[in-house]
Amino acid sequence: MKQFDSRNIDRRAGRLLDYHVGLLKGQHDEFALEGQSYYCRKGEQEAYMKIGYNKRKKLLSRTFNLEVSSILYDIDFPEDFSLKLRFKGFPNITGAFFQGQKTSKKYESFFQQADLMEHITYQAKKVELAYVNIQHSKAARKMEITVCPYAGAFLWVIFPPVFYDMRLKREEMVAVHRTAELITEHITKYFGQ
Repeated sequence: MKQFDSRNIDRRAGRLLDYHVGLLKGQHDEFALEGQSYYCRKGEQEAYMKIGYNKRKKLLSRTFNLEVSSILYDIDFPEDFSLKLRFKGFPNITGAFFQGQKTSKKYESFFQQADLMEHITYQAKKVELAYVNIQHSKAARKMEITVCPYAGAFLWVIFPPVFYDMRLKREEMVAVHRTAELITEHITKYFGQ
């Protein structure tokens, strides 16, 4: 009996990632494959955007969740904080807002501005989002924005071996990417990058 080669899983997941990044070609900045993720760097700035997988292991399955992340440096907030986008319903989203722990309350208002929330809500109506996270590290002077849709993932059930590609449509992938861009643009507008 032929032994199963789990490297095929990484190759299959890689093909799905290639497909999703390909949906952005010609519309946005170009991404280059580095290792197992795609990166877009602008000039000589340290800031970059990354499209890759957040891999989750369970007893009998592996899930490769698609994430679009924007990483910015030289962002000076007085302390660490973490925020998550909250809203009700899909596709008729209502009440979108960013929420964090009690210590993050004072930073929520920076991201609650009406124009930003209106644009994020518009994009979120195009694709069902699993999460949108914003994390700031004071020590690293770093801000990370991560957007993850429910679709876009690659699922592998180990036994019996089953593979499932959850492909995004072009407009859904563009909406995920644009959500990360909107938050990035909001931050850079205030920090002059």
